[in-house]
Amino acid sequence: ENAHQLGEVSRPLEQVAAEYRLELGIRSFYLEPQPSPKAVVEITARLVSDKGVAGAQLFSATAAAKSTDAADAVAALNAAFNDVAKQVVSWTLTTL
Repeated sequence: ENAHQLGEVSRPLEQVAAEYRLELGIRSFYLEPQPSPKAVVEITARLVSDKGVAGAQLFSATAAAKSTDAADAVAALNAAFNDVAKQVVSWTLTTL
């Protein structure tokens, strides 16, 4: 939406008849403490139209954490999520 790459972006509550719907599922979102702390994020994405599934893919990323302390874990999870979000946006634009 902020990149202005699509003609229109709506949310489910707006009840707009969209040509495509992006469905996301969180598969993994956690901090793996051993052997060295890292955040793990996996998200599935499906582009669906009234004609069926236009595409589906699993996206994943990891990010090292300085420690298992809450602040370091949050920073690592944010970094991994940001990576996955960029992958999803790129794939969506390419698939459409």
